[in-house]
This record gives sequence, C-alpha cells and structure tokens, in this order.
Amino acid sequence: MRCDGKGVLALWNDTEPTLDQEYNEWHAGEHVPERLTVPGMLNAYRYKNAENTLYPYFTLYEMRDLSTLETPEYKRLLSHPTPWSQKMRQHFKHIRRVVCQGIESSPNLGEPAQALLVITVAAAQLSPHVFKEKCLARFAEQVKSWRFAMEDTAVAALPWAPHKEAKDVQKMLVLVEVEDAEPLCNQLSELFTNLEINQFTLERYDFLNQFKTKTNY
Repeated sequence: MRCDGKGVLALWNDTEPTLDQEYNEWHAGEHVPERLTVPGMLNAYRYKNAENTLYPYFTLYEMRDLSTLETPEYKRLLSHPTPWSQKMRQHFKHIRRVVCQGIESSPNLGEPAQALLVITVAAAQLSPHVFKEKCLARFAEQVKSWRFAMEDTAVAALPWAPHKEAKDVQKMLVLVEVEDAEPLCNQLSELFTNLEINQFTLERYDFLNQFKTKTNY
C-alpha cells in the first residue's frame, strides 16, 4: 500500500465460479483501470482468497479524499456501466463496500506484500492506540506495514448491490501487510478473543495486482 491519499474504498465480492477467468480478465483489464480514470483515484490493489467462499475477492482503492466518490466522472461510471460491466454485475451474489477516511498508517508503506490481513471491527470496541500497543508491538517482526481507516456511514450503498449492508455500527478497517499470513492470522484471532473483542472479522487475502493512476490530479 502506498497511502497517497486520505480516502479508502474497500470492496469484497464473489462471482460465479464458472465465470472466474472472465471475471479476472474484466476486473483487471477493464473495471479497475476504468476507475483509475476518475480524478482523485490514486492507486488500486486486487487480492484473492479462494478459500473464502463468501468473498473470494477483495479490492482496495486509495483516493485523494472521499469527495472523489462525488465527482461526475465516478457517478457516470456507476450509472452508465459498459456492456461487459453490466454482464458481470449480474453474477455478484455477495458484495460489501466500505468507504473510509484514512486516520493513521505506518511510516514504511511501499510496494505490496504477499498477503493482506483485512480486519473489520466495531469502532467502539478497538482504538488504533490499543491495536498498536497490544497487537502491532507484539508482532512487529511479522508485520510489513499497517493502516487504520474509519468508516463513513453517511456514504450511500451501491444502487445495484444485491444486498444493502446495515450501517448502524460504525466500523474501523485495519489493513496489515505481511509476507506469511497464516501464523499472524491465528495469533490475532486468539488475541482478540482474550481482549473480549467480539464484533470483528479477520480475513486473509493474497496479493494479485497493483494499479497506479497515470495522471496526477
């Protein structure tokens, strides 16, 4: 993660297993590059975990700020999808979208690591200070970089999404880059249990692609 902007757009989704190859061709070849033509979109990262049957794909966009999602260019992409995008949208059974304001990150952000731990936790249950003190300090040798982002619950859901996720509980997104995810994933799950944090998900994803905008805005 480069952390060039203040806004974070996180997306989880599935696709029909029979369309997996076409999904990747579309998503990496058309969809993500199309999003990076929007003024304010800076970087994008694609991840996959085939063992996650609900959300096998995770995409992370870095934005200059959250106003990027209010630009005419972005709204036009949502309301006027390409024929290929229209086709692929029909095959999403599960999709999650969390829009966040970046609040803190490690100073050593750079090229993506092999794996990303995506922690979604109720903001009231965990603060960045506690996570750094109890988790990051303890496992510092295993962590390449980290980032905290706070959900903006006022952002509207995608109009075409199959399910609208409830936003009654504000979430904090914790992104932890590692080279070997499995040990840390197990250790963090155990630690969260010991800290009596029960409103969280911890997902592991493997890095696929990185995209950078070709234009400075």
